[in-house]
Amino acid sequence: MERTDKSGKKLWRPSWKGVIITLFVGSIIILIRIIEALVYKGQSLENENRQLRMNCTQPSTAYQRDQEKKMMDLREKICGNTSECMVCPGGWLWDRENCYYISSGRGYRTWNESREVCEGMRAHLLVIEDREQQECINRSVRGQAEQAVARFWIGLYRDGDGWKWVDGHLYNTSL
Repeated sequence: MERTDKSGKKLWRPSWKGVIITLFVGSIIILIRIIEALVYKGQSLENENRQLRMNCTQPSTAYQRDQEKKMMDLREKICGNTSECMVCPGGWLWDRENCYYISSGRGYRTWNESREVCEGMRAHLLVIEDREQQECINRSVRGQAEQAVARFWIGLYRDGDGWKWVDGHLYNTSL
């Protein structure tokens, strides 16, 4: 039965089929938009995850060395070659115009490997110049040495018949 207005024109009346089709098409459009958003978000998360994996696969010591090298470069830019200005990288110990990095002791390295790590940080293995410096270093490593079996390399090596420091100085037997 059709409805008409007073003038006899047919009135438009939505059919239930039309309503269902409209709702169905609208739902599909909304679902497509949601899927697009999820795919885009998934790609973004995958990119972030890939970046994190790249950072995580880099050994923490390599990352730390990189950060420390950046700090040393920054110090050089800020201070130049003057000894009156000292900026030590985070986690380094400062004493009497010198910065010292005390390894965490995790993982074993040979003396040569440790020397290379230091050189990568624009530093060198510890050269003990006097008793005061030796005592300062001893106090600093004492806490780590008590926590676990800690091993620390210093920059002393055998050269022919005698001992030498990595900076070229001869070993002082009084130390």
